[in-house]
Amino acid sequence: MKQALAAAARDPALGGALALHRQGKLAEAILAYQEILQSDQNNADAAFLCGMAALQAQAYQPAANLFIGAIQIDPIRADFHANLGLAQAQSGNLEAAPDPLIRAMLLSPAEPSIAFNLGQLVDQAGRREQAYTAFRASAHLQPGHVLSWIEFGAVARLTSRPEVSNIALLRALKLDPQAPRAWFNIAMLRADQGLDDDAETGFRRAMELDPAYSEATVNLGNHLRRLKRRDEARTVLLEGIRRHRLVAGLWAGLSAVDFDHDRVEDAGSAARRACLLDPGLVDGTANLAQSLHRTGVTGEAVRLGERARLLAPTNRTLQFNLATYLLGDGRLGAGWDAYEARFARTAADATQGLPGLGWVSGPPPGKRLLVAAEQGLGDEFLFATCLPDLLAMWADKRLDALAVECDSRLIPLFQRSFPDLVVFGRLSTRQTSDRPADYSQVCTDFGADYHVFAGSLPGLFRRDRRSFAPRPPGLTPDPDRIAYWRALLSGESDAPVFGLTWRSMSQRDKGDVYYPPIPSLAPILSLPGIRFVTLQYDDPEPELAQIEQRFGIDVIRPPGLDPMNDLDEVAALIAATSGMVSAYTAALTLAGALGVPAYTATYGYYWPTLGSGALPWYPSVSIEMRTGTDGWEQAIDRLAVRFAADLRARSV
Repeated sequence: MKQALAAAARDPALGGALALHRQGKLAEAILAYQEILQSDQNNADAAFLCGMAALQAQAYQPAANLFIGAIQIDPIRADFHANLGLAQAQSGNLEAAPDPLIRAMLLSPAEPSIAFNLGQLVDQAGRREQAYTAFRASAHLQPGHVLSWIEFGAVARLTSRPEVSNIALLRALKLDPQAPRAWFNIAMLRADQGLDDDAETGFRRAMELDPAYSEATVNLGNHLRRLKRRDEARTVLLEGIRRHRLVAGLWAGLSAVDFDHDRVEDAGSAARRACLLDPGLVDGTANLAQSLHRTGVTGEAVRLGERARLLAPTNRTLQFNLATYLLGDGRLGAGWDAYEARFARTAADATQGLPGLGWVSGPPPGKRLLVAAEQGLGDEFLFATCLPDLLAMWADKRLDALAVECDSRLIPLFQRSFPDLVVFGRLSTRQTSDRPADYSQVCTDFGADYHVFAGSLPGLFRRDRRSFAPRPPGLTPDPDRIAYWRALLSGESDAPVFGLTWRSMSQRDKGDVYYPPIPSLAPILSLPGIRFVTLQYDDPEPELAQIEQRFGIDVIRPPGLDPMNDLDEVAALIAATSGMVSAYTAALTLAGALGVPAYTATYGYYWPTLGSGALPWYPSVSIEMRTGTDGWEQAIDRLAVRFAADLRARSV
């Protein structure tokens, strides 16, 4: 720019055009610059200054063309390249904009404004490593420039350099303790580091310094929700909406909190508002899809899930969610294919030592197969419904040997049920989940030449409804222990005895959302002529006392049984009962895997029904789902009708 101004000082015509330019008479200045260019096409300074006037007049593409012309005349002027990049960015050409600024920085590496502008452009274009380099240069070239340190710290965090980010952001706060964006980025860094109190302090400080800083409000609300302080999160987000009604992120955050509170209709309304305000905000679209799927509107959930995946194609959690929507809509092939994204959510891909060949489709790529366990106990029972299909392949000589990993508590049950399998205990447990599971020794001992994760088995064997043809129950409890429990249960009365559970440890902090409150169980627990035996674990005595007092019943406590750890004994006890009444827990799925009649209600639409209204995996299980605006009472009432009808049919 200095060279152009010096040229204008020497050239009266160029100086006159520049005077008009400085007076804000942009149209007249542009005409004056163009007259100079008509008589002197190689006047690089006139082309550049004309481009600057066009840029100020928001004629971005003409400005870019003028800068290109100036560069063709004098290709080593850094200011020509720098302003070309800015013009291209303003015209919306973010892909092309960074390259001229990179050339400008190479031509004038000591110019801090070029480095800062380059950092902003490449950051917007998603080129974060380049942004890191540019902001680092800007910060060191102008060490007193607060924004350079803030942006350097922000991009250092996003490129997984937490120590550098910390140094840069603290430097920014030392330069300006009142900089809200510095506090915001410190809060984001502290949240990454698990320093939750410091993160909350940072978000609140940013909001105090700049009440219009809606991004800080959004992230504080999301942070409090993650900490399960949902009422506080809702208050923060509603206050933010009161001040900034047009910020989509606030509505998206509110929809997530309302969903957690079981206000599904409100959650859907807030998510719709977020989508209207910003159709490109993935959280709004994803939250609306979740709300619709929860209420059983599966087709629309699929459509929105696909849109969310397009908005964030690298987000594997969104692909996993889409998989559940597709499966819930009965689209099994596409659903299982998308289900392979589950490894973004579990530790199943944090493994080492597995044989190189993995099986996810087509014929088996080897003869000695290792099945690696994954997810929770209930999922293990569900995936185990496919083990008979593998055994059929072994019987047909398509496999030579099978080794199956399972929860160590299941080894006796699996060995009895599948005697032709090699069964071994899980290598990754709750206590070791922070470390990769090492299969090297197991694979060496067994001689595995390929592997499959248990969750991939349905994608191989359950790709349509026909594949759920009636078949015998897959699991076989100990017959001697069944006889023991039957004798114990029938010792006092010949009334039928049903197993009883009402919650699991999962999602305990949202108990009444995910599991029916005890009073809602009245239509079943108050039925005459039946008894119940508890299979509930995790210190159920206070709730058992409440059940007994409210419904005037005596619940049997099975003597000496550890329902959490002695699962082979639990299986025998379930098989000895007349059936199970249960929340959707591992005990419920175990009853289904044993072929024992069972009755359950779920907090919302449940994807394992696969669009059928039943559980194809477990034909003996009767399920009612809360859909639409149902509460627990409506779902339990429907379940009680089915339960009572089955009782009458048995007594006939």
